[in-house]
Amino acid sequence: MRVTCEQYPKTVMVLGPSGCGKDTQIDLLISKCEYQKIGTGEMFRSLYKEKTKSGLAAYKYWSKGEWVPDKLTFELFEEWLKKYEVAKPWIFSQVVRTAEQVHKFDLLLEKYDRSLDCVIYFKLSEEAAIDRMSTRRICPKCGADYNIKYKKPKMKGVCDNDGEILVTRDDDKPEAIRERLVEFFKKTAPIVEIYKEKGILIEIDSTPSIEEIHQNLLKDLEKWIMTRKK
Repeated sequence: MRVTCEQYPKTVMVLGPSGCGKDTQIDLLISKCEYQKIGTGEMFRSLYKEKTKSGLAAYKYWSKGEWVPDKLTFELFEEWLKKYEVAKPWIFSQVVRTAEQVHKFDLLLEKYDRSLDCVIYFKLSEEAAIDRMSTRRICPKCGADYNIKYKKPKMKGVCDNDGEILVTRDDDKPEAIRERLVEFFKKTAPIVEIYKEKGILIEIDSTPSIEEIHQNLLKDLEKWIMTRKK
């Protein structure tokens, strides 16, 4: 089946524990269709760098591996969305983090005449997630993600894009990783069930290679497209 960009879902959300490779898979989808990638993680880090009052308030939580409160998150996110082009397809990375946020997110999308077409959940065990996250590195200049085991830079310890020395994020320290995962699995299970009941959930096993995961994702998106044609 030949899939065109217009056939891909217009509004997508991706869920999955840290380390599942969701950002890599999002980037691969963007290379096929010009999705605008939107995430709260990027928002929090950007606002912290700008030293805004709300950005500093959020940093007190996520820097320790804790979840930023719903109220603060959505206050910031509603403003953050205004920077994106409404006409383009959107792909959200881990925006809904609690069952209570599901309805809030739906209402926010309605303001842009949108609704979620599908939710992609990348499944990964806690043990595998810890292994991957402890070996993750980022570029402090451009924000590019690498992994010293699974997604190595061309030159050891150096960013491919700008030659900056790669670093470990504050929230990728072992103690912060474990706390975040416990919170994630506790809060995400009911979210997954909600979207499953809505009939818009696609579940992908994240244990294989990047290439195999992506091929499985494309196959499931093709099934999604065929279902909508009926």
